[in-house]
Amino acid sequence: MTITTRFNLYVRLIGLFLVLGLTPFLLVGFYSWHNQQQLLEQQVQERLSLIRASRVAAVNDYFNDLQSRLMLLRQNSVVIAAMKELRTGFALADKELGRLSAEQLAVMDQRLRQRYLQQQQRTIQAPDNAVTLWWPPDRSSRVLQDYYLDGASDNGLINNSYRAAHDKYHGQLKEYLRQSGLHDLLLVEPESGYVVYSTAKEIDFGTSLLHGPFRQSHLAQAVRHTIKGDPNRSQFADFNRYAPSFNQPAAFLSIPVLEGRDHVIGILVLQIASTRINELMRSDGAWQASGFGQSGDSFLLGSDFKFRSDPRPLVENPESFLAELKSPAITHEQLAAIHHYRTAVGLLSFNSPQVQDGLAGINTISSAVIDYRQRPVWMASGLVQVHPDRHWLLLVTMDQQEIHAAMAPFHRVFWSMAIIGILLVSSAGWLFARSVHKPLQQSIALLSAAATQMSSSSIEQERVMSQQLSAVTEIMATLQQLLASAKRSTEQAMAAAQSSHQADELSHQGILQVNHLSQAMSDTRNKVAAIAERILQLSGQSEQIHTITRSMTDFANETRMLSMNAAVEAVHAGEHGKGFAMLSIETRKLAEESKRSAKEIALLVQAIQQAMNDTVMVTDDGSKTVAISVDLADNTLQLLQEIVTAVGRGADNSHQIHLAIQQQESAVRQVVEAVQVIHAASREGALGMSQIKTGITSLNAIITRLREHI
Repeated sequence: MTITTRFNLYVRLIGLFLVLGLTPFLLVGFYSWHNQQQLLEQQVQERLSLIRASRVAAVNDYFNDLQSRLMLLRQNSVVIAAMKELRTGFALADKELGRLSAEQLAVMDQRLRQRYLQQQQRTIQAPDNAVTLWWPPDRSSRVLQDYYLDGASDNGLINNSYRAAHDKYHGQLKEYLRQSGLHDLLLVEPESGYVVYSTAKEIDFGTSLLHGPFRQSHLAQAVRHTIKGDPNRSQFADFNRYAPSFNQPAAFLSIPVLEGRDHVIGILVLQIASTRINELMRSDGAWQASGFGQSGDSFLLGSDFKFRSDPRPLVENPESFLAELKSPAITHEQLAAIHHYRTAVGLLSFNSPQVQDGLAGINTISSAVIDYRQRPVWMASGLVQVHPDRHWLLLVTMDQQEIHAAMAPFHRVFWSMAIIGILLVSSAGWLFARSVHKPLQQSIALLSAAATQMSSSSIEQERVMSQQLSAVTEIMATLQQLLASAKRSTEQAMAAAQSSHQADELSHQGILQVNHLSQAMSDTRNKVAAIAERILQLSGQSEQIHTITRSMTDFANETRMLSMNAAVEAVHAGEHGKGFAMLSIETRKLAEESKRSAKEIALLVQAIQQAMNDTVMVTDDGSKTVAISVDLADNTLQLLQEIVTAVGRGADNSHQIHLAIQQQESAVRQVVEAVQVIHAASREGALGMSQIKTGITSLNAIITRLREHI
């Protein structure tokens, strides 16, 4: 057994152990992995659902609170008084400024124009004629802007009733604005649309929202709806770019200010800042504590699919966020605006089937959704009511990569256990291969030794059968000679009977012939005795053949049992034992064929023994007959000696001799026929031994192949 064949056996057994040992482990492992994956997805869904519910509630509460504040604020006595006095002061401003000279107005306009130029420079994507478009046509508006914009120093022109009213109420309104987290609070005169007051003092202050430079803005549209609509119902202007706020997105809530029950004295406008909304989405920066993990995010979308809050990546790393946004779907102007204002509100859009379903009121939690960054995420959606007639969509997302990363510890444990299992099963397979190899090798050695012994026995049997065939051939030749002699004796006896009347004349010749006959009979007796002795030897050899044949039958049975055991072991080996199973089947077939051949030999040997027994009996009879013939020859000699005196009786004796020789011829013919049967049986026995020798050669070849496969 070479190292290569031993290695092949070990490898096959180890591979079988790996398949049998690791298959259940892998099935259980993948089942556990699948359950763990489902459990993780369920946890992600629950987490997203909880975050969605909390964020929807927070945003709804914020806008409900804002709506309540707006309703209370318009009923506030300070606001009502401020509206009345500021409206009156603004209406009187033009008259009170009538004493201003053209030179003073020119200096003021020059100073205000510089302010507008700064506004244009700070406003991204502002048109080249922005100053002209924004320029207020009214002198009083320009004077008030020159004084109040950006906390400008006293221009010496404002010393009237408007200033008095402004100084009276501005501090209170500004403090309220600071506490509420709003961007601006505006008071609008309902008939002319003039912004008579603005806490933030942007370039819409002092201009008419109905006829002025910003009459096309979404704030102006909301004011118109407020003027024309139900005095007890607020109007909402959703986030859009607003030029007075440097083209940053702005949203507004507006409602009439009433004196009494239904007298509209002004319009109260609150400019909503995205800062507070972003804070609600960010959980004050505590992303992981809020269940967002490393990549979770929540943001708002409007019905136009544009953002209403800033996404988390923009807050944490603006440069990386902008680099990731570069795609054909986003224009350079959008990227420039997001970079300039550091906000995506009203600038970035996101549309998908899940978003459309969410805006249609279908709350879903979906996996593998491609988000606005072209990343696969888990997404939960829910509607937010920011106003009685306006809804936003809240989206809570988490990168699918992070969710899969949560399975990493399980994967590490699984593969660690798999490696340990492979090592353990390989070791067990090696030990098993080592324990099986030696007994199998010993069994094959025993089988090889038995085959060698069978081969030696078959060679010896073939030699004996060849000798037996030669002996039988010699016996046949001798019997043929004896038969010829018997025929000649018959002819001579007939001649003696016919020539009995010449007995006297030929007496001397008769004496000589009888002497020859007596000698021939003696020879015949000796040959018949030799034939009987040889037949007895053949009978003993036939018995030995019968014994060997029984041994062959027993050996064939043992070989068949060994092949059946080998076939069972091959079945246990599975796929790798198929070759060994085929070899065991071939061995069993050869064993069965050897058994059949041995049975045939046994039958032939029995036939030979029966024929030999018959031959012995016939030979015994022949011996007796020869003995009688010898006696007859002696008598004949005596008769011939007495021929002179007993010629008459000579004829009778010759006739008796003729009959005896005929019987002898018949007996010899029977012996010849029996020996022919023995000769044919010996030839068939030799042929059977040749077949046994061929079967043993095939068995040796099978054993050699078994050794090569082990």
